[in-house]
Amino acid sequence: MLKKISAGLILAIIVTVNIFRFCWLDQAPQGFNVDEMAGAVSIACLQTQGTDAHLIPHPVFFEQHYGTPKPPVYAYPAAWWASIFGHTVDKFRAFTAFFCVLSLIGLYFLARLKINSIYALLTVLLASLSPWLWNLSRIGYESTFCVTFS
Repeated sequence: MLKKISAGLILAIIVTVNIFRFCWLDQAPQGFNVDEMAGAVSIACLQTQGTDAHLIPHPVFFEQHYGTPKPPVYAYPAAWWASIFGHTVDKFRAFTAFFCVLSLIGLYFLARLKINSIYALLTVLLASLSPWLWNLSRIGYESTFCVTFS
């Protein structure tokens, strides 16, 4: 019985923390830096016109000339995301936060496979509270995708 209550409490904390991951994405971190903006411009162009910012139709890599090039694993799903949710700062950042939550779900199943479900919940709790993952999930970069796809 105590094990079920502990698991329920841990799960409630995990859900609460990951709901807050999506709150105030347009305010924290402040600003919209050049790398985020470059990706957002390329994604908006791809979603509306089918080209990148330099009018190259359906490119493999999105060359920016300002900021980092965006890989197709990030840009094409983000274009679908933008077609559903829109082109605001918080929506672009929510796309990255969504993939962060997907990586946490994958981490749970991996830990449950290797250990057991209580330790899997503890693993996800620690990962959810990790400052490294928290910061990366709140900016519009493709860097969280390495966690999801690894």
